[in-house]
Parts: sequence; structure tokens; C-alpha cells
Amino acid sequence: MVAKILSTFNFNSIPFLILFGWGVSCAPNVNWIRQIPPESDGFSHVPMPIGVYQRPSPPKSPMMTKDFQLIWKEEILIQSDHKFIKTWMEWRTDSKESILRFKIGRGEYSKSGPWVLLNTKEISQGSCIRSGPVNLPKGKNWLIEFPCEKNFAFESFSHKLLYHLRDKSLVPLQYESGYVESNFGIVWESNKPYAEDTLFEKARTKFTKKEFQPHVYYHVKLD
Repeated sequence: MVAKILSTFNFNSIPFLILFGWGVSCAPNVNWIRQIPPESDGFSHVPMPIGVYQRPSPPKSPMMTKDFQLIWKEEILIQSDHKFIKTWMEWRTDSKESILRFKIGRGEYSKSGPWVLLNTKEISQGSCIRSGPVNLPKGKNWLIEFPCEKNFAFESFSHKLLYHLRDKSLVPLQYESGYVESNFGIVWESNKPYAEDTLFEKARTKFTKKEFQPHVYYHVKLD
């Protein structure tokens, strides 16, 4: 009987079972990245430098292309009144048209030790299109160098994400860009909420060193 069962078992299904059966039970708990721990948890005080934090943003243009250029930037402005402004912009230009896309979120942040929760409450987003190429920006304010014909008002928006602060760097616990999240990052390789243990340290080092889809924002200066 045992031999008959083994003979009819499809061993090619093992990877499928591991991925979609056993793997599901091992999915990490990611709910805690939407809140900060209480101050009473004994975390040491970590000062919060206010000012601009910028994410490394190498150009996304294909190599050896002259007619097509794609650049982008992301930054977080931390203000002294526990408020922040989070900006994502993408500037695409070629011989036919140029497009500036942007998302600007505003909200409040809270902090407990090295943990910083950004709570976005409103957002302004849109795109500006012009025919023909538009010279790539030279200054900080892309919306001035690429003026839009329409004013984009802020609308209610809800998004919370936890960051880890160290050495003037902010690292999201899960990858997110332009308020679009992906299911990978530090929290997916950590074992215990708010624990700066070996697994956490390895994951933080790994994701802050990524050249593609960098997970970190570095403090630049006070504006």
C-alpha cells in the first residue's frame, strides 16, 4: 500500500507545496510597521535632525541614448513642528514630448527612540505634459522649471509607514516609492517587532546598500 502511494505521488509538486503551502505559514508579521512602540519600551533617546532627507536616485535612462532621458528624485522634509513633506518626482523627455509626474504628501510624524512613523494625511499628485524635449532641470524646484498649466490641490490621503533612524539616515521598514509599496524590505527579513537584533542589522545593511531601488534617505541639510 505504501509503495502504491509513493508511486502515485508527484515529486514535481514539492516546490509548489513549499512555496504556496508551507511558505504561507512562514510569512512575516508586517502589521507593526504601521505604528511606533510606546516610549516606555526603554529605547534610548535618538535626536531627530530636521531638514531634508534625500534618497539616492541614479538616472533611469538606458545607456547610450541621446533622445531619451529619465531622471527622478525622492525626498522627505522633516520640520520642527512634527510635520513633514514627502516628494516624489519623475522627469521624462524625448524628441516627441516631455512629462513631469509628481506626488507630494504632507502629514505628521511621531517618534520613539530610533523608530519614526510618517503619517501622511493629504496628497497632491498629477502630471505635466509638453510637446518636444524640455531641458533637464538644474535647480531644486522642478515644478518651476517645468511649469504646469493646472494647479493640483491637496486631497485627503491616508498612509502610514515606519522608518528606522540612524546616523542621519531614514530607512523604511518596507520598500515604498511614490506611495506604492512592494512586499520586500527589512520587515520581511526580521524576526521580532522593534528588535535591533542580528537579523535586523543584516537586513538594514543589505537594503541600504542597494544601488537599484535604494531603501534609504540620507540627511542633506536644514532648509
